[in-house]
Amino acid sequence: MSEDLSTLSAEQRAALAADPATDPAILGELGKDWRLVTEVATNPSTPDETRRSIYVDFPHLRSKAAPSTNGSGAQAADAVVDDAIARFRARSEVQARRSDAIARQQGTSTFQVTDVTGRTVQVPAAQLVGRGTNGMAIASLVLSLVGGSLLAVVFGHVARAQIARTGEAGDGMASWGLALGYLQIASALIFVLFIRSQIG
Repeated sequence: MSEDLSTLSAEQRAALAADPATDPAILGELGKDWRLVTEVATNPSTPDETRRSIYVDFPHLRSKAAPSTNGSGAQAADAVVDDAIARFRARSEVQARRSDAIARQQGTSTFQVTDVTGRTVQVPAAQLVGRGTNGMAIASLVLSLVGGSLLAVVFGHVARAQIARTGEAGDGMASWGLALGYLQIASALIFVLFIRSQIG
């Protein structure tokens, strides 16, 4: 059956998942596709077992569910689903408390950053914590140390622009890469001019 379903387009699979006339066994297969869980969960023909397995991973869909056509699905107080929702809410509360604690430590709950379109947006402080070092900044510094001065300058400017948008670490590396790159370019130009003056 799964081989037959794999030959269908995304639109055909979505239509099958939403159609109450679809065979419950097919809905069970479609329920394994995370892109179709909303349609499968709200389809009244979906088997209770499939619906429960969806709720474990996507508990918020429970409020959108259609009543089941087979009587056993009418029991809304399913222990597995209730437990999944409780765990989901507990995780959300813990994450919210951590975010608040980080914001209090940093003295502000949001930061102003510029997104990729150039707009200034407010970003929660928690989202800026734990960002890695910008890869272009690392490349700029490494290239400046091995003599790739021109690329070091280019990567340094790109890195500083990206860091301004994303809040990543690495501004110091980008600055060093730029400084060393420009110094190497200036030294090379002075050397070339000196050689030409000696020859000419």
